[in-house]
Amino acid sequence: EAVACRETSIKPQIDALAALVLRWRRMEVEAWPALLRRAAERAHDAALLKIWARLFHVVNSHLWADSSAAAADDDAADASAAGADAADAADADRAAHLAEFFETFQRLLLTAEAGAFDAYLWLMRTFARQLEVEVRAGVRQGMGDQRWRYEGYASILHNLVSYYGQFSEPLRRA
Repeated sequence: EAVACRETSIKPQIDALAALVLRWRRMEVEAWPALLRRAAERAHDAALLKIWARLFHVVNSHLWADSSAAAADDDAADASAAGADAADAADADRAAHLAEFFETFQRLLLTAEAGAFDAYLWLMRTFARQLEVEVRAGVRQGMGDQRWRYEGYASILHNLVSYYGQFSEPLRRA
């Protein structure tokens, strides 16, 4: 332009090209929030797919327990009938089992990636509600001696979700 003939100018073409580049840049910047939202949704879905089967197995582990575990539960029931010391031992075993269950799910939340945290909370909330409904309805056959397990699992999951749920929004904003 500086050395070209005054009648020959490419300024209109440069202006049109600059406007096109600016329009594309504006579209790109405006698309980022939607792209990030979609990436977060994919991370959420991937986290659920990766962990659902494992969590289901942990929550419903007694369904796959071998016969020796069932025999141990029967022995504990027989022992509880024998006296107060046996009942205390059975209570201690139950407390240890529930503590292990708690530690498993707490470890899951503490080691969760930022994109998976909400997915894990949602899944744990779902399992807690399922267990609460099953306890209220007495859905499972032979729940009698296992009621403590359902109630304990539901309580643990509910409390973990309630506690760690307070960190969800700050983590999302970060």
